[in-house]
Amino acid sequence: MKTNIGNEGFTLVEVMIASVILVIGLVALLQLISIAIYGSVAGRDITIADNIANRLLQDMDNRGYQNAMNNMTSSGTITDGTNTVYVYGSAVTTAGYSRQPVTVGPKNFYLNAQYTDNTPSKGLSTVRVYVDWTTTGHPHTVSFTSYFDMS
Repeated sequence: MKTNIGNEGFTLVEVMIASVILVIGLVALLQLISIAIYGSVAGRDITIADNIANRLLQDMDNRGYQNAMNNMTSSGTITDGTNTVYVYGSAVTTAGYSRQPVTVGPKNFYLNAQYTDNTPSKGLSTVRVYVDWTTTGHPHTVSFTSYFDMS
């Protein structure tokens, strides 16, 4: 019988090099998956915040400006010298302004709306809506500005 000794299989060095290359590839893939998950969560949170802000603006638009203003409970006013800015929101006061908590799933979003009458011109009202939240200790905010006919 004829045998070929030493001509078959891989050497230990070849197996170790292949293992290192495989581990590097797997680590890179895991990091990519982690980034994709974080991006997905961040996108979901931004979409929720956008929906909260848009819901308030649509409610104001559907009811008419004066009707919506009569139903908003003001938690205070800010005077900038010429205009009075009314602040909507209550229950939670942070950073000098009130915010209305809105819970979606396990996360709290905070809604704040400020409106200034007769700005940018007489008969118009500027409405600024802010929604903020915190993800893993990092604050995030989305904001919208809209103009309403005060009549």
